[in-house]
Amino acid sequence: MPALILDRLTKLYGTHAAVESLSLTVDDGEFLVLLGPSGCGKTTTLRMIAGFVEASDGRVSLGGRDITQEPPHRRNIGVVFQNYALFPHLSVFENVAFGLRRRKRPEAEIKERVTRALGLVRLESFAERMPKQMSGGQQQRVAIARALVIEPDILLLDEPLSALDAKLRHEVRQELKALQRLLGIATILVTHDQDEAMSLGDRLVVMNAGKVEQIGTPQALYRRPASRFVAGFIGRGNFLEGSGQGRQFTTNNGWTLEAERSFDGVQTLMLRPEALAMAAAAGPGRVPARVSLVTYLGPIAEVALDLPGGDRLLVEQASGGWLDRTAPGQDVWVEIPPDAIIGLDADGLARA
Repeated sequence: MPALILDRLTKLYGTHAAVESLSLTVDDGEFLVLLGPSGCGKTTTLRMIAGFVEASDGRVSLGGRDITQEPPHRRNIGVVFQNYALFPHLSVFENVAFGLRRRKRPEAEIKERVTRALGLVRLESFAERMPKQMSGGQQQRVAIARALVIEPDILLLDEPLSALDAKLRHEVRQELKALQRLLGIATILVTHDQDEAMSLGDRLVVMNAGKVEQIGTPQALYRRPASRFVAGFIGRGNFLEGSGQGRQFTTNNGWTLEAERSFDGVQTLMLRPEALAMAAAAGPGRVPARVSLVTYLGPIAEVALDLPGGDRLLVEQASGGWLDRTAPGQDVWVEIPPDAIIGLDADGLARA
């Protein structure tokens, strides 16, 4: 049985649809990520699942039970908020115990379950500390323990890592993934960070203007985006405008790309920067280019290339070797493998 089913879930604010007829199934043990820009409806969706926002239409089913009209405290859902929402006047132990005390559980049970929850997030020795005595990462783990201690049917995470610095965010992300796998609990994460989404999600739901653009695994969305919006939001891409006919695509600047595939109906090419290959010498299938800018990023370098006719490509390459000696103004060659090409039609939908 699926852990969660959303059936045509809708939220209207006046005539504006913040979320429009969203249908979705989350399996037991699945880590699902709602991904999209600010205002796309992902947080509103999460809050409707939790019961903090009333749905205008549609249905929410949790474990086969219709909870659409139930108040939040009866849904048995664990929620971790963006700002942690810890009680500053309560100790770590009491913060985690809060939900159990509201459910009037016996004191012995509270102690056992809180201790176990703190053990899961490796904070057993912090039980008597106050939130202000802890780092951001530790506070985040307290918030996760508080959500887990009630043994929820599903865990909802509302951009829980956004307040952490980059290094700590990476560490907590790994811990969160391992913990979710250990517990096997269905989890929904809301984020606008594509790296976070790609590293955590079993499936991604890309949203735009209240609607779902595409649902799939990180690999599927990256390699086979259904639209220009998804192609540009998942990963990075070079977009070349023009027209395709047969096995040729000619950009608006007059540069022609040939490949062993049909470009009929294609009006935009999207090329992944890391899928392109730079070379110091000419070769089969290579196009002449001139280096415009080199940005060194440690293990990789980003190179902006000017192509014949004025088009520009961004290429990502591993640092080292001759690439470290590459400088603006230098003439190089770039190879565009067939699997690096995604063709989009006039409506921004994938065609090739």
